[in-house]
Amino acid sequence: IQKKLISVGTTKDENGITQDAYSLSFLWDKLFVLLKQEQLEQVEEKEEQDSKNLYSIFEKEFGRPLSPIEMETLMMWVEQDNYSQELVIMALKEAVLSQVYNFKYIDRILLNWEKKNIRTKEQVEKESQRYRASIKQIRTCTNDKLVERFEQ
Repeated sequence: IQKKLISVGTTKDENGITQDAYSLSFLWDKLFVLLKQEQLEQVEEKEEQDSKNLYSIFEKEFGRPLSPIEMETLMMWVEQDNYSQELVIMALKEAVLSQVYNFKYIDRILLNWEKKNIRTKEQVEKESQRYRASIKQIRTCTNDKLVERFEQ
């Protein structure tokens, strides 16, 4: 009672008999608050672990430690620009496939996807296939024109 976890209340029934009853509502309220705090701590811990994983993925792909500005850029993509970590990793993958190890290039990829309203891995894969098909078509047309000129 002193710690305000339980309370004792007196009630009267229809016959006028009084009864004491214990109420655990304060205890349940405090347990609920503690449970919510624990869940928030777990979410924060998971986000911190994910951000460390994101840093290590970039460091592994770049083959060097990230500079403080690059770390801040990564953090801004996730926290301020609200890009999912999966989307940032997909942008890194696109940059690596293009052999461009540059944060500005990755930022341009993310901005391009944002303009096209691309938010999921599936959408990225579909856009990537479409882009590669168009590049292949351009190369084929260019090669055909070169062969035609060469034959003349």
